[in-house]
Amino acid sequence: MELFLIVFLPLTGSIISGFFGKALGLKLSHLISCTLILTSSFLSAYLFYLTLNGHQYESIFLLEWINSGSIDASWSLRFDTLTSVMLVVVTSVSALVHIYSIGYMSHDPYQYRFFSYLSFFTFAMLMLVTSDNLLQLFFGWEGVGLASYLLIGFWYQKPSANAAAMKAFVVNRVGDFGFLLGIAVLYISTGSVNFDTIFLKINDINQFTINVSCLLLFTGAMGKSAQLFLHTWLPDAMEGPTPVSALIHAATMVTAGIFLVARCSPIFENSELALSFIIIIGASTAFFAATVGLVQNDIKRIIAYSTCSQLGYMFVALGVGAYQIAIFHLFTHAFFKALLFLGSGSVIHAMSDEQDIQKMGGLYKIIPFTWIMMIIGTLALTGAPLLSGYYSKDAIIESAYASHAFGHQYAFYLLVFSALLTSFYSWRLIFLTFHGKTRSSQDVLSKAHESPLSMTFPLLLLSLGAVFSGFLFSDFFLSHDIKNLWDNSIYTNPDNHILEEIHHSPFWVKKIPLLMMLIGFSMAVLFYLTFKNLPLFLSNKMSIIYKFLYNKWYFDQLYDVIFVNPLRRIGNFLWLIFDKKIIDGLGPDGISSLVVNISRNVSKIQTGFVYHYAFAMLIGLGILLLRFVAY
Repeated sequence: MELFLIVFLPLTGSIISGFFGKALGLKLSHLISCTLILTSSFLSAYLFYLTLNGHQYESIFLLEWINSGSIDASWSLRFDTLTSVMLVVVTSVSALVHIYSIGYMSHDPYQYRFFSYLSFFTFAMLMLVTSDNLLQLFFGWEGVGLASYLLIGFWYQKPSANAAAMKAFVVNRVGDFGFLLGIAVLYISTGSVNFDTIFLKINDINQFTINVSCLLLFTGAMGKSAQLFLHTWLPDAMEGPTPVSALIHAATMVTAGIFLVARCSPIFENSELALSFIIIIGASTAFFAATVGLVQNDIKRIIAYSTCSQLGYMFVALGVGAYQIAIFHLFTHAFFKALLFLGSGSVIHAMSDEQDIQKMGGLYKIIPFTWIMMIIGTLALTGAPLLSGYYSKDAIIESAYASHAFGHQYAFYLLVFSALLTSFYSWRLIFLTFHGKTRSSQDVLSKAHESPLSMTFPLLLLSLGAVFSGFLFSDFFLSHDIKNLWDNSIYTNPDNHILEEIHHSPFWVKKIPLLMMLIGFSMAVLFYLTFKNLPLFLSNKMSIIYKFLYNKWYFDQLYDVIFVNPLRRIGNFLWLIFDKKIIDGLGPDGISSLVVNISRNVSKIQTGFVYHYAFAMLIGLGILLLRFVAY
């Protein structure tokens, strides 16, 4: 019953806010939406507590959904350890974002629609993580895609928001098409779309089919989790309201790809090719996003690239078979990254919607609470000792070192270097935003103020997660002694001892992430607090590298040349020639034009003179007489 309520309470809130919000009034609508999502969050915490105490797998049947031929996909809610972790992440962050949005969106005239979209997204994400078969998962997968499109383009009056929403939708369709093909391959190979049936029959499938299905499933994960080559939508998605960024692009939707691979671990464990590919893509993404984050000036885009980079870390953990560690970083990352996004929203709110960190500075005196929260989030992200990122991110680096999979050394060194870059650009954001002399106009500064309680209270709660989530739950995720708790949701081959091996990593491997963090911090102090002209000097001296990074490795320009512009030309040709001139010209437009021309010419006969009509009648009478005489 609890699981049913967790999933469907957000849907209820979405319907009430969307259809009856205006009738109920703003305060009552907010109260109902937040109460329902908070209830869902408390119930999720209760189920997570039961999981910690050994609660095992269960499946709750809801209704018959698809039963056609050999396809039998019933609507069921799957609950296991992996589900319980995801439920806590999704509902807790969503609840805090709902509360935060009351203050952040207080001046927006379309709050009812916004809260309806937020609750609908939460419902779709919960459907995804509780799915008991691939088709049900795909339903939730597309649901979060739809909600993301609606929320990114929420301010549809802005052309940039519309473009960003469309870009996210199209890029994700590329990955989703691969995902759908992967589902089809597994169905053809096993005769089922149910997880349990597929997992039981996976050893009966030939290696080539397993490799193909895994690569196709990972294509879907690449799109949803913004991995290299399908990442271009994520920075542009920052056009949506900041609470959207915190909910969708930090803690929930972008982690759907991580969840997919972890859920399908019995399949991926049988494909070394796919796992190696995941390692390489994940490490490359982590490095790419970290380099681009170095030179960005939009506060939300910097954090967006940080998200992209951290998702790369998670995929590396999945690729080396450390599934629990990937989920651990997903868990901790949700709290400190949501904290950073909502903290940036507090900065934007204080600065009259200004997002350029080059136009800020000295804000720690004006918004001290937000400053402290952002520092806590930054410390957690960079892996400061005893904070959440220290436990999960460092464990990923150690697992990359301890692994024997192809590409693990490539991943290890890139992740280590990315840790240095992450520390540098994270502290760059802090120093340029909150320290030094202000670069804001006096008009903006005069209006700057700390955010209201509805915005600061969620920040405080998220900061607790950023500080304590790693310390409190490290044994639950990392200890090999509790492997039995994960056996119901994650499968690893008998020769996969990665959780044991990371505990025997050399001392220098355990300490090198901390060293990189300190080096990055020191460099940021040197660049932005001590020698403040150094960044400009280096950017001029290394202008080619700077432009390369500032333009995001020219991926957007490259895709424009390869895909966008040719497809636009083809579309224009088909529209102008085939559609307008052939189909419309010979079809409805041509026929209507012909009728109009005929009517216009016939109308010329109608002169209005009686003698013309009499003459016409005489001609007609004469023709009739001739016909009569002829016959």
